Amino acid sequence: MENLYNANIEIQSSLALKKATVLYVEGDNKLFESTKSMFEYVFKQAYSTTSAHEAFEIYSNSEEKIDIVLVDMHIEDFSGVEFVEKIREIDKDVIIVISILPFNEGSSEDYMERSNNFYELIKLRINDLLQKPYQPMTTLKILAKHLVTKQNEKLIENQKSALFNLKYVIDHQNLLSETDPQGNIIYSNDIFCEISGYTKEELLGQPHNIVRHPDMDSKIFKEMWSTIKSGKIWRGRVKNKKKDGGYYWVDAIITPIIENGEIVKYMASRQDITKLVDSEKMMRSEIKRIKSENYRDRELISQQAYDEGIKRYVKEFDNLKLKINLLQEKLNKAEAKNAGNVTQIDRLIESEKEAKINKDKILSKAKKDIANLFEKNKQLEKQKQNLEKKLEDSVLRYESMTRGNQTV
Repeated sequence: MENLYNANIEIQSSLALKKATVLYVEGDNKLFESTKSMFEYVFKQAYSTTSAHEAFEIYSNSEEKIDIVLVDMHIEDFSGVEFVEKIREIDKDVIIVISILPFNEGSSEDYMERSNNFYELIKLRINDLLQKPYQPMTTLKILAKHLVTKQNEKLIENQKSALFNLKYVIDHQNLLSETDPQGNIIYSNDIFCEISGYTKEELLGQPHNIVRHPDMDSKIFKEMWSTIKSGKIWRGRVKNKKKDGGYYWVDAIITPIIENGEIVKYMASRQDITKLVDSEKMMRSEIKRIKSENYRDRELISQQAYDEGIKRYVKEFDNLKLKINLLQEKLNKAEAKNAGNVTQIDRLIESEKEAKINKDKILSKAKKDIANLFEKNKQLEKQKQNLEKKLEDSVLRYESMTRGNQTV
């Protein structure tokens, strides 16, 4: 595990160097060449110079942000302190590492001067000191450490900013509250107070059911408490009661906050969905009304069609009966000369009776099924045609018989 941790640190350090830009200022020409080559190989961009004036120009005019500055405290054209002062005037947060000679080198005056310079550099918030001659791996590790720290600080700052913005958005859009494990309110935000009608002073210390609406089923809250006491998140739609007796609907999420394995409080976030719920209720009512009206309209149309159908078929049947009666009168006036004619007349009379019976059957059947009435109409029409044909045949036979008798 330790080897894996060290490997991750090495990778992170290597990536930090590859993404960074360094400004290297060195007074020792021999050391300058070897270190410059190393920096050019390792860093994304390495600016190197032996002149403090030139270094300052590079830093001031560089289009790309310089992430870290390694400067020799003993450069000739600027003292290390003066150079750092000028850099800090431009950027208070850039990483600055100072390289120094070993403490056992130089005179006592040099030692005192360096001590005074250290004091000034500390006030200028330098990030680290490197003792010459450089150890390549140690130097890179130190520089990488500061780069990673700066990156982590920036990441944390970005996360803090994001969390602050998120909290601001949530706090200005949602009803927020916190309760102790017993359900007593220990925090409420302004929106919660505004919508419920209570002040913070009226809410703090009160059980959260101060806003419970009597329309809500107690089973819902039993299920909610069972869920959050088990350490799980509960979500549901809740109708709450305002201080003035009104109501408001919320989509609620309640989260248990656990520390050291124990629930220390509950945090609730709610969205006001009163308008949505009221709109849904109105929509359901309107749909129900439309369905009811459509049903009544269909019933009315169906009844009208039924009544019109009965009237139409009764009229047609009466017309058919009238035609049959007319035919019967013709047959009654004719002189039946043989049993065949009498038989035909009897059949016609029976047909009239049958038609009357069929009328009652047709009317009864029409009340149940208009379609069958159509079929009966067809049958009666066909029967009428048959009767007309029979009457025509009978008349022809009668005329034929009459002509025959006259001839005899």
